[in-house]
Parts: sequence; C-alpha cells; structure tokens
Amino acid sequence: MVGQCNDKVLLNALTKLSTSFSTLKGEDYYESICRYVIENFGFEYSFVAKMDESASGMNVVSGWAKDKPMTTFNYTIKGTPCENAIAYDFIVYPNGIQKEFPKDIFLKKMNIEAYAGIVISNKDQEPIGIFAAISSKPIDNSKLTESILKLYSGFISSEMQRYSVEQRTDDLKSIAYYDPLTKLPNRLLITDRIRRAIANQKKDKKIVAICLMDLDGFKDVNDSLGHDAGDYVLVAVSRRIENIIRPEDTLARLGGDEFVIVLTDIDTSEHAAKVLQRILNSVASQYSYKHKLINSISASIGVSIYPEDDSDDDTLIRHADQAMYKAKENGKNQFYFFDTKEHVKVKANFKALKKIEKAIENGEFELYFQPKLSAYNLQIESLEVLSRWNHPVLGVLAPNEFLPLIENDELIYKFDEWVVRESLLSMQKFKKNDIDISLAVNISPKQFQQNTFAQKIKEIAADMDIDYSYFHNMEIEITENSALESITHTNQTIQELNKLGISFALDDFGTGYSSLTHLKELNINTIKIDRSFVSDMLQNSHDMAIVNAIISLSKVFQIEVVAEGAESIEELLMLLDFGCDSVQGYTIAKPMDYDNFVKYIKSYTPDPRLRIVSKNLPRRGDFELLLAESNHKYWMELVVDSIRRRNLEEAPHLSHETCRLGKWLKNNGKKYFSKLDSFNELVVIHKTIHKEVNIIMDLLEKNGYDNSEIYIEKIITLKDELISVIKKLKKEYSKDKR
Repeated sequence: MVGQCNDKVLLNALTKLSTSFSTLKGEDYYESICRYVIENFGFEYSFVAKMDESASGMNVVSGWAKDKPMTTFNYTIKGTPCENAIAYDFIVYPNGIQKEFPKDIFLKKMNIEAYAGIVISNKDQEPIGIFAAISSKPIDNSKLTESILKLYSGFISSEMQRYSVEQRTDDLKSIAYYDPLTKLPNRLLITDRIRRAIANQKKDKKIVAICLMDLDGFKDVNDSLGHDAGDYVLVAVSRRIENIIRPEDTLARLGGDEFVIVLTDIDTSEHAAKVLQRILNSVASQYSYKHKLINSISASIGVSIYPEDDSDDDTLIRHADQAMYKAKENGKNQFYFFDTKEHVKVKANFKALKKIEKAIENGEFELYFQPKLSAYNLQIESLEVLSRWNHPVLGVLAPNEFLPLIENDELIYKFDEWVVRESLLSMQKFKKNDIDISLAVNISPKQFQQNTFAQKIKEIAADMDIDYSYFHNMEIEITENSALESITHTNQTIQELNKLGISFALDDFGTGYSSLTHLKELNINTIKIDRSFVSDMLQNSHDMAIVNAIISLSKVFQIEVVAEGAESIEELLMLLDFGCDSVQGYTIAKPMDYDNFVKYIKSYTPDPRLRIVSKNLPRRGDFELLLAESNHKYWMELVVDSIRRRNLEEAPHLSHETCRLGKWLKNNGKKYFSKLDSFNELVVIHKTIHKEVNIIMDLLEKNGYDNSEIYIEKIITLKDELISVIKKLKKEYSKDKR
C-alpha cells in the first residue's frame, strides 16, 4: 500500500472527520468515509454494512465503488472474509483472498485480491455491522490500513447507534401519526392539522374545507381480487389525490377505505368543489393490478365548510361523514356539502327516532300485505310485506313517513328484525287458515350489508322456534344498489340463505347504477321492475321498451319478473302480455292488514278481462284493440294539452303514418283485423282525424287561440268517433272468433 503509517496521515483522516464529514448523517456519513478511504489509500471498493436480525447476513447500506456510490445489496456472511472479521474483530488479507475463500463468488466475480475488514460493535461490544475495504491489488501497508479502519470504525459505530435510535424514534412517530400502508397522516395527526387550519383561518379570513371520502366498490375488489389488490388500490388512490392537492393541503387515511382531505386557504365553496371534482375524476379512472383492469372504483365525498359550520375538529369530521352518506344515497361518485340548516332538522329527527323506537317496543307497528297476481294461473300466490305505524295521534302512517328517518340509523336493525319476526308469525297464522301463500319481505341496505345478516335470520328462527320449512315461503327483497355494493357479499349471503329455502328478489330494478350488466353475476331469483317505468309505460314508448327489454333479458337469465305499480287494467294487460311472471298494483289490490286480506283472498276471483292474455285462452286480438284505443287516447290528449297550453311546438307527430296508432294500423292491426270491414273504416277515420287536426293547428297558428275551446270540442268529438269504430271492430272480431 502506498505511503507510510505515520501521525500525519492519521491526523489528516481525523481532521476530515471533524470538518467535512461532521454535518453528515447516516448513509451520507458512511459513504463519505468510504470514498475518502478509496481516494487516499489505494482501495477500489469500501462499504459499511449492517447485520440483519438473524445475524447470518449483512445489508450493505452505503459505500463507494471506484468513482461512484455503491449500489446497496444483501449477502450471507458464512464463507466470506466478513465471517472472520466478526470472529476476530479485525482481519486483513493483503493478497490471495480468493484462495482463502473459494466459495465467495463475489470475490471471484470482482477479481478481488486483498481485503481488510473490521467489526462495528454497539456499546455492549456486540457486533452490529462491518466496515470493509477491498481491492484487486495487494495491500502494501497492513498496519496503516488497520489504523485507518480502526479510527473510522469507532465513529461509524457511534453514528450507527445514534442513527438507529433516531430511526426508532422516527418509526415510533410514524406508527403514532402515520398510516403504515399509505404513509399518510392518520386520524390522530389529521385532527391536529384541522385545529391548525382553523386557527390560521381566524387570521387570514379564508375558509377551510374538511372532506371525508369513502371509496365506492372497494369491498368488492378486496373480496374478488384479495387484500393485496385492495392495498394496491388504496396506495394508488393516495398518490393520485396527492398529485392534485397543494402542499398546504392535507390528505389523511382514517382506516379501511376512508380518507380525509383538508383544503386550506380557499376563498369559496366553489373553489373546493372544483378541486373535489378533479379528485373524483382521478379516483374513478381505471386501475391495473397484475394485468387485471379494475374499473369499479369511485368515491363519495362529504364536505363541511368552516367557519360556516362553526364546530370543533371532531364535529367537522362527523358532519363531513354525514354529508358523505348523502353523496352515496344520491348515486355515489359525487360530493355533497354538509347543510347546517339540515343539521337542525337532524336534531329534530333524533327526537323522532326515540319515538319510533318506543313505538316498536309498544307494538304500534303492524304488517300490511299487497297481493301479487301470478300470470300463469291469474291467482294470488304471493304477497309483499309492508309496514304501517298505527300512531296514537296521527293515525295510520305509511312507510315514507318513518322509514327515511331510520334507514341510516342503528334503529333500522331493530326495525328489520321486527319485520322478519312478524312475517314469520303471519306465515304461521296463514297456515292455520289453510292459506298457502309466500311473503316477500323488504330488508334495508344497511342490514343486508352486514356480514352477520344470514346468521341473524337463523338466530331469529331459533329464538322463535320456527321450523325452517316456513323459509320456503319467504322471499327477501333487497334494493339494486344494496346488492351491487359488493357482489361477492351478496352472492355469499344469498347462497347461505338459499340453503334454508329463502329466495331473493332485486327491488326497484332499473333505477340503480349498473342494472343489466350485473344480472349474470348476481345469484338472484327475481327482479322487480320499478313502478317509475310501469306508471308511464302506455304514454312513454321509451319506458315501454325498457320494460319489454328487462322482461326479455330476465328470460335469458331464467330470472322471474315482477312488475309493481300497475294502476290500470291496460297496464296490467300489457305487462302480462309482455311475459311478466307476476304483477302487483292498485288494479289488483291495495295493501291491507291481515284480517282484510283473509276476507279478500277467500272471495277472490280473477278479473274476466285478464283472460285475454291467459296462456290457456290466447286472445291476442282483444289485447291489440285495447292497445290501439290506448294509443289513440294518448295522442289526442297530447294534442289538446298543447292547444290549452298554447304551445303547438309540443304537439305530437301530426302525420297519420308516424303516430302510434298509424304504425299499429300498418303492422299488428293489419295482421289481426285486415279481413274485417270495420278495420277499413278505422283506417279511413284515423286518416280523416289527422287531416282535421292539421287544419285546426294551421288555423290556430295563423289566427291565434280565440276559438281554441271550439277546436278542442271538435277534437274530442273526433276522438269519440274513432273509439266507437274500435268498439265496433271489437264486436266484429268477437263474432269472427266464435
């Protein structure tokens, strides 16, 4: 080795420690020492390594390789010169190192000839690491090498122990204040940040937005792809949001898939809304995990604004949480601002909740039953269970008077349990009255999403000593959004309760966020078409098409279809003709209590008009005439309405070929009735009516609306004339079919 072991060399090395290296810490400190050794003592490689927990390996934490920093790596001690360095505290191999350690591949690969290593010990003289210098050339001065390594090893030891204590302190702080997965502030730290933001707001008079975000669809990712995929999504969401918010803002993870975002130094709520919309768009973008695309993630965000909401940090987070649930209720993938005025209403609702809880305990609630008509035999084979509150002052209250108050409260669990118990008791009573009928029981989303829901049903049956055979007559209705919250959970719950005989129906079908695409994934027995489609079906061709499509699709998946909300015989007939398995609505019967239902069912006979769609008596022609009449009435009503509102631009198609009845005449009308004399008469009068209506519209447009009532009266007369021809055609058709 070049140079002699003398005081001057050691003094220079020591001076370097107290000057250039004194401001450095940890890995930077070690690297600088290693570099100095290489540049001044003829070595090519020098490194500092920490012993791992097993004491069988070393982790190189820093070093210098020729002219650049050394890449960190791990290696096993056994069979290397480091093993002897630890055994003897210090070792030097001036040359021939490869012969001494033939199994050390590293030495051969790097063509190493010489090695010097010294153990790094703690205050108890236990080995905690290695400081080594190696070279492809022999060491000329072993004593100088030993002096230098021993000089530096003491300082490295002190720094390693100091740095370890500092790291442990940082680790403790990290555990206390930061989420281990995302490295974001946790609940403890975010409350402190909110307090600081509030204090600063009082100085700069800006506003602070406290936002609580919950991921939509996250549970399903965890269930279907595993927790590693869930962790990946949580970290990815964190990084996406961090790229959007500013350094002065804070993102924290409360736990699970809940995050808090604190936006500071903003002028208006609109400013916050723009930031939140960017966050929503980013979170809802697709994720890629192990070559699998995840498109089901979105976010619901609740926001409380300080000082508009002049509350403390915990209350602001709680208010944001309440607003977040509103965002979920409104369809998810959106944000919702906490309404301070609404909060006053919430306090009032709290009193109402106490009254409802007491009403349950006092037996003031009662089950009502609405019949469902089976299309196969036109009989009543099932009922939907509904609840009523026999209020001591207000009288009988419908569900919309009390359910919205409790559906997001813990009280819903108690209420749902009451409904299930009463339904099972009703089954027993029906059986005693020799009434064989099934009950469809509504369960709240909050209850159904509990992992213990299936077990709760079993516990209720056990507590009531109810035979499981009753479950074969029970159907549980869940909302579409509730079922799609986690398809895995839904299917597991359905499968578990199917084993007991309980079937499942998807309620309000068509109103959720992913209806048709999930039918193949859900192990559902029945779907219920929402009344919003049924009620406008005869007036709105789009609704009619949707109803028809849902029924057709359900047949593909072998799922039964129930349509609710049939309020007229025309709607009922069309639903049955489309292929609905069951229909319910006021046309069949209104909800009624137990005693009234027993009277109803014992005297029930099907409406004779229903037989035109019976599978045993196929009279399609009768239905087609009913459809023709309905189409014509609707068209004429639109014409009259546009005149009365003096808005002719909203009048329906005036061409006799493009209106509904015109299309019907060319297609199904011609198919069923073209051979009958009255059909030709219907074609002529329909064309005449359109001609007359066109003339009236032209006159109104030219001369104004002074004579509008005269024109309306004429249009009504024309409508009645056409309907009389349809009735004439119906009689002729009936004679022809005898």
